[in-house]
Amino acid sequence: MQKHNYHTVVIIILVIIGLTAAAYGDAYIKVAASYNDGRDTVGLAEHFLEFGEKIPVFIPPYTIHFRVFPITDTTFSVNADFFELGPNYSFHHKEKTAVLNKWETVKGLPAKGELFDYSFVIIKDTSSYFNIVPVDSLTNFESVHFKAYIWRDSYADYKWQSRSGYLENIFDRYRKELGVTRAGKANFYIYPGSNNSSSIDNYTGVGYDINGNNLYAVFNKDFDSALPQNFQRFVIYDTWGYSPRFLTVGFSRLYLDDVYLAREYIKKMSLAEIKELFSNEYPEDIESADILSGAFVKFLIDKHGLASFRKLYTESSPGRFAFDNNYQNSYLELLKMFIEYEKNLKLDESSASYFYDFYTSQMWFDKALEYGVYLASQPIKREYHLRRLGATYFQIGNYAQSESCYANLANLQPENDKAKYLIGLSYMRNGKTDDGMKKLESIVDSFPDAAKMLAEIHLDQNQFDKAGNMLDKIKDIPDSWTAVLKSRLALALDNTVRADTLLNAALALNNNVIALVPSEARGYIGSGYALMFMGLFDDAENRLQIALFIENRPYYLAQANLAMGRLFDLKGDHQTAKEYYKKVSELKCGEYMSKLAEKQINKPFEVK
Repeated sequence: MQKHNYHTVVIIILVIIGLTAAAYGDAYIKVAASYNDGRDTVGLAEHFLEFGEKIPVFIPPYTIHFRVFPITDTTFSVNADFFELGPNYSFHHKEKTAVLNKWETVKGLPAKGELFDYSFVIIKDTSSYFNIVPVDSLTNFESVHFKAYIWRDSYADYKWQSRSGYLENIFDRYRKELGVTRAGKANFYIYPGSNNSSSIDNYTGVGYDINGNNLYAVFNKDFDSALPQNFQRFVIYDTWGYSPRFLTVGFSRLYLDDVYLAREYIKKMSLAEIKELFSNEYPEDIESADILSGAFVKFLIDKHGLASFRKLYTESSPGRFAFDNNYQNSYLELLKMFIEYEKNLKLDESSASYFYDFYTSQMWFDKALEYGVYLASQPIKREYHLRRLGATYFQIGNYAQSESCYANLANLQPENDKAKYLIGLSYMRNGKTDDGMKKLESIVDSFPDAAKMLAEIHLDQNQFDKAGNMLDKIKDIPDSWTAVLKSRLALALDNTVRADTLLNAALALNNNVIALVPSEARGYIGSGYALMFMGLFDDAENRLQIALFIENRPYYLAQANLAMGRLFDLKGDHQTAKEYYKKVSELKCGEYMSKLAEKQINKPFEVK
């Protein structure tokens, strides 16, 4: 079978069984989809298997619930329930006895006037490892439109607060602006990996059980499918039914920035290549297929309205697009118009601001950068956008560009203490220590953050009198990091009573930071310092490990590694401490912190 020919829809199910006949096997299911007339496979899915349990396999135009029961080492009982996607679906129940390595086929299942075949084969293979996370071990986080179930202390658990708002915002736009919604809340199961649930497709990291009202996704530091476009695709299939991949995926991405991202693809691709990509139900280059689909669908809806698009969606099937019935222009003409539209498309301030805010809310600073650069080039609110762009460059570790932004800001606002503070920090990060300190010293009496930064520098150099002079300029304890610095100074001066009071305050304040922004490292780093200065080394290490686990910004990763090195120095293990200091030097953390880590490789950290 040629798996990329768009005319096909065959279903292949490869069930891989583990070493033992336990309830959980090292098993997976491969799936593809094609027409009954023998045209080649166009889709593919792969799921792990739990014997005896319902495995939802999403292979348009059906969601299939499989149950596989071992009879002997080489024979299996297979029950399969086929649910056509969307409203008014058809249902079919099939039972088969499957023999190891022998193909079985379910023929002639109807959808949109076409017939589909579904074939499966059971194969033994112990090369995979299935590490299930039981559903009842997940914690429910209920929001307006869905019930999310997440494994406690997983990556998603720390990131879910910001992600949930992102998902809800997009869902709400479909509901309010387009009327595309569904009754009741969907169940959204979030797993650390595809091998944690048999309901997740190993290729895409998503699993759809539309008839069962369940959506499954993978969310970890390196892979993320808990995204609004996947949730919206679930809603679209549930309410509008089945259609060609590029129409469903494109519509699910309507509120993403595909029309701007597609410009680079349009420059490199011919009309024939774009047309072929849209015809492919199983594209090899998923990223370009999805972005171009999203851009084309947005073009169709913006130029010709939602009603025409819905008719197109409803009347089309893979390889058979109903453009002629619903548009004045042919499919080919619309594609040419789309390409021309993309070539002439200009970014506007409203769209740039919208996408910049969305990307920064998810800490996707590299994706936000293009929009930040555009906004900072506009005359309206330029100072505001320059400051934000400087912060974005800082977050991705480009300190030279960050300094350039803050230098421009300081020129525009020469009397502004905040601008002086930011350029002073930039000088420090770029190795201009004397210039940075002079800039900070010029505003210490009017800008407490400058005094706080200088106090930290003096503490790092064991200049306790100078550090005290700076901290005396900061009244009370206005923030969590000030509490850490003041407690560190109290310990250095053997003022243990004051240190105890300050450390408890520092811990409480940093716990508040964690509660407000659990997805960022700074609260964990601050509380890690407070706990290590209290002598609670195990608790401190736990907080710092969380910081390393959740953080993706090089500066804060370096801060966490520096803190971990200091922790091991205080524990008397300088050999381990050096490994963390070396990691600091390897990160894009700026000149000042890099040199500080190098210094502490040679000289262990001490509070006094």
